[in-house]
Amino acid sequence: MQHPIESEVSTIREVDRYGGAIHGVHVESMRTSRGSSATTVVSVRSDRFTTNSVRSGFAAVGRSTIPDGIAIACAFRVAPTGARWSGVDLGAGDVITYGTGAEHIGINPEGLEMSFMIVSLDRLDTLAGIYDHSVRLPAPGRITVCPSHRAARRFAKALFALRDRALLGEPIDEEDLAAAEKGFLRAVAGPAYEREARPPGIIDDQQVVASCLRFADDLGRIPTMQEIHEAVFVSERRLRYAFQRALGMPPSVALRAWGLDRARRGLLSADPSNATVTGIANQLGFSHHGRFASRYRAAFGEHPQRTLRRTA
Repeated sequence: MQHPIESEVSTIREVDRYGGAIHGVHVESMRTSRGSSATTVVSVRSDRFTTNSVRSGFAAVGRSTIPDGIAIACAFRVAPTGARWSGVDLGAGDVITYGTGAEHIGINPEGLEMSFMIVSLDRLDTLAGIYDHSVRLPAPGRITVCPSHRAARRFAKALFALRDRALLGEPIDEEDLAAAEKGFLRAVAGPAYEREARPPGIIDDQQVVASCLRFADDLGRIPTMQEIHEAVFVSERRLRYAFQRALGMPPSVALRAWGLDRARRGLLSADPSNATVTGIANQLGFSHHGRFASRYRAAFGEHPQRTLRRTA
């Protein structure tokens, strides 16, 4: 039986474009450095699964919301120093499997090269029956890490083969799809270690950071530390510890990056005849306009006024 297959190659230069839903998984990325090139994304979609292969041209913090009924495995070909997903330091050759129904946060340094595959749990059950293979997925909200081993390497090889065919414009056939599915199944059934469950009643670093970013989203501006303490119910010391552990940066730097991202979105979508850089910066909580412009230029390579004029 032939399955319809679509592939797409895209480049991401503007951080505001790096977001959306992929096979039901909501993904959002916030650039944290200017970087040296665009991020390249290669997507392969069929009625059986979806894969996305990414090479990061700039450093970013990513946030993914994974719905129930979905299984995801990610293979890392290149993992520069500082690459961390869900509190796990990554290495080249690692394969991570996500639990369903959770929100995960990751640090993507410039040069990170990875590919992830999204499969429905129904399809995974079907594959387990076809190949007479066990399936071992992490509990909801948790992840398993498969160190580089034979099954993990085969899975990575199959995913990057799909990426390479899409980049070259070559046809993707049934054999390619089957290799990816077999690789997924064997990788998630192979040797792995699961992150320890947090003690009851204790929220982990990922939850603290995710709660702060959601609060900023809802507020529409950079919150003060006092506002965060009252909204998230954690001490300043706990807050700093969580951001440093999860993202490798203090909360002030992460929230400033969030604000710069939102400022760029606002400038690119604004009507230059009615909007001003100062007004958008004020709305987001940037009170020192000279410092805002300097940081914006460092992050995006242009003055905010130039960004606003581009929409005219």
